[in-house]
Amino acid sequence: MATSINPRRLAQVAQKGCIGILATAVLVSVCASTSSAQGPKKLTKQVTLPEDVAALFQEHGLRLSGANLTLDVDNELAKEVKELPQAKKLFLAAERDRMTAESEVEQIKQRISELRMRHTMLSAQLANVTDVVSNNRIVGELNAIVGTIDALGEKQKQAAENAKTSRSKCNEVREQFLQTLMDMSRKRDDAFRKWESLAADKSMTDAVDMASLEIGQELAFKPSSTLLLADKQLRKYEEAITSESLLLEKQGGYFWVDVALNNQPVEKMIVDPNASVLSISQDFADRLGIEAKKGDPSVVVNLADGRKIPGKLVKLASVRVGNFTAENVECVIMGDEAMQTRPLLGMSFLSEFQFDLDTAKSELKLVKVEAEDSEQSSGKLKKKGR
Repeated sequence: MATSINPRRLAQVAQKGCIGILATAVLVSVCASTSSAQGPKKLTKQVTLPEDVAALFQEHGLRLSGANLTLDVDNELAKEVKELPQAKKLFLAAERDRMTAESEVEQIKQRISELRMRHTMLSAQLANVTDVVSNNRIVGELNAIVGTIDALGEKQKQAAENAKTSRSKCNEVREQFLQTLMDMSRKRDDAFRKWESLAADKSMTDAVDMASLEIGQELAFKPSSTLLLADKQLRKYEEAITSESLLLEKQGGYFWVDVALNNQPVEKMIVDPNASVLSISQDFADRLGIEAKKGDPSVVVNLADGRKIPGKLVKLASVRVGNFTAENVECVIMGDEAMQTRPLLGMSFLSEFQFDLDTAKSELKLVKVEAEDSEQSSGKLKKKGR
């Protein structure tokens, strides 16, 4: 049974207007000092509250800290918030490692592309060479280029594997950070609701009034400064997070979403986390003016029906879904054999964000953590009003 305060006892204490000795409690004298004529009193000794008041406080995790009231959950949250800088630091480090690994892959690709162009140019020159010296020089350089390309190809495979590992690690750390943040947000909201609930409880307000009389100073029955500070710090991290839930269109067993490629008009694409890369057909690419450049690598795409389709791997300047935009996104333009193939929004875009595809709700949720906290972040995590 919940502990309650006897209203008669509270009235008796209030009528005396001073701190007395109650029959059911042991009181310790309180030495109070005033910092100024108008300033609040500061307690210099621990107060022993009446037993029924102390029991009620303990039941609800309410503590008298100096001349202030605080909840146990307030202090727990404050300790957890102090760990957030380290958690975000780990995520940002993982994000930098991912970007570095992906940059290395791009540099190797660029170098291979330049060498292939050089090879093409030298091959054209070789066709017109008539003297032996020039012929041997060009042939030697061509052979050297082929050797370098082969070596870079092996290096590219290793770099691509490192990039894959880095992306996986980054996604894992990001998910842990976001989960930690969401758990703290829930705890913060629960703490504010508990303060509201306690303030509406007559037995609690009576207990706080009696505690005020015991210490000779009115206690403010409102969220503690500890909770307010933790809330302020937590909001800075929340404001660095962009979150949006997008309603998907379900057709033919697939989930479609509006996508803008290279700032062109929106097209519908299938959300497919099983696809390693965003892919489109040649007619889809033609409609949006997306072309493969000379030197873009050729690839083979394995379709769900078992077919293998040749394609070109290109870079899209931007891919936008809702309020989320990723830049320099890999995209495969599939050959003419796949003219009727459905466009897929794969992991080359999705892996840039924390995402959740909820097929039951036909909903795609995207979450991104900004590198730096920003007051101007859009689509912030919704916070409940106080």
